[in-house]
Amino acid sequence: MYKLILFFIVLLLTRIDSVAQTQFKDFIIADKYIWALTSDGRIMLFDTANGKPASKQITNTSGIFVLATDAYGIPVIADSANEIKRYNAEKKSWDVITNYSEKLYGLIFNKKNSCYAITQNGIADMRTKQVYFPQDTAIFYRKTWSKVPVYMIDKSDNIWVGFGFGEWGGAIYVFNTREEKYIDTLWNNSEFSVSPVKSFFEDSIAVYFTSGLSHMFVVSGSISKYENQKFRTIFYNTSEYSKDGKFKLEKEGEYIGPGAYNSFDHSIYFYSQHGIFKGDIKKDLSKFENWINVIETKLKWGWGQSDATGPPMNVTKLSIIDKDKFAILTEKDGIGLFDGARMIMIQ
Repeated sequence: MYKLILFFIVLLLTRIDSVAQTQFKDFIIADKYIWALTSDGRIMLFDTANGKPASKQITNTSGIFVLATDAYGIPVIADSANEIKRYNAEKKSWDVITNYSEKLYGLIFNKKNSCYAITQNGIADMRTKQVYFPQDTAIFYRKTWSKVPVYMIDKSDNIWVGFGFGEWGGAIYVFNTREEKYIDTLWNNSEFSVSPVKSFFEDSIAVYFTSGLSHMFVVSGSISKYENQKFRTIFYNTSEYSKDGKFKLEKEGEYIGPGAYNSFDHSIYFYSQHGIFKGDIKKDLSKFENWINVIETKLKWGWGQSDATGPPMNVTKLSIIDKDKFAILTEKDGIGLFDGARMIMIQ
């Protein structure tokens, strides 16, 4: 009887933990609110000032799968009715932009506010419904993008799409929406090796991407920069072991996940298993001492990344709000809002 009761307690706790894990699947920042997308397809609003629930309610007739913003910062969704919709603040409702049939991973808008979808079969122009897939694809993704990638559109209207293959490295594809073709970024050039890609961001002149990997007993992470058609790593950190033959861990490397650029203080932010760090781009960021640990986070985690073993990556998104404020999307603890002094967890 005792074992049976214990079994049901463990089962209940597992269920509760699972619910917390999937409470939010994404968020955007719009109109001074955090628009949080729940795992069951609803939108909840929270005040960016204090993280408290907003009185304003957002509804939709169908379950929502994708949440994004257009070129003007207006919320856009893709729902189970196979419709892409833009929020109409005056009517407090959604206007249909177009329909879709592909399996969607994300939505992106260029400067002309033209809608492109990241789909399982490539990048789709939602005006013409033409789908573009790169000719030279990486191992494991020869016909489709069966894994959800990270993505971003830069100031030149290039869509960046990144993948991670664990110890096999990563891959980056860049699609120019002006000419509607993929451009060569030399991601597979022998002079530069791409690690599993965790996020993209940009400053006024360059595009960056973060990478993290745990393989065997080595944990590592990096931040790389793409400028003047060349990649270079500006920060790399890895585990260090004693050299006396005893294989004693002296220092655990930073497993770098999502990053972001803060234009308010000209700093790069990144998350690792040791917390959230920031570094002034005017300093030599190849040196770890030039990175400041803004806050150490204590978050739940599952079994780590699916493409590696070891430390978890329990934060999947980091978005800057203003100079001292940012938000993170966690694996099991909801959305974290850092208000400049403390982390407020929204669950």
